[in-house]
Amino acid sequence: ISVLETTKSGRAKTVKIKGTKSSIDVNPKKMRLALKLNSTLFQVTVAEPGTIIEEKKIIVPELFLFSGKGFGHGSGMSQYGARFLAKSGKTFDDIIKHYYSGVQISDYK
Repeated sequence: ISVLETTKSGRAKTVKIKGTKSSIDVNPKKMRLALKLNSTLFQVTVAEPGTIIEEKKIIVPELFLFSGKGFGHGSGMSQYGARFLAKSGKTFDDIIKHYYSGVQISDYK
């Protein structure tokens, strides 16, 4: 399993799973959900063959370690935080300016 390409923010854009007979490109968003990772901001490390997994006391041929950080899609705005601010009486202008400094909000013409 390898991350072949990342976005500008470092999130997985192209993931390849290579087996003994073939390989497949996997959608990183679907992979994130299947592996219960918080975001597509993850890295994959391959452990040495024969690594012992302490919890199960088994030896595996290869062990893939996923490490990551962040939540969601990486736009910089927390949905939970924005909801909290809205419930606290903040307007959408206040919320946008809270998460994105230096923005100007105007009518679209």
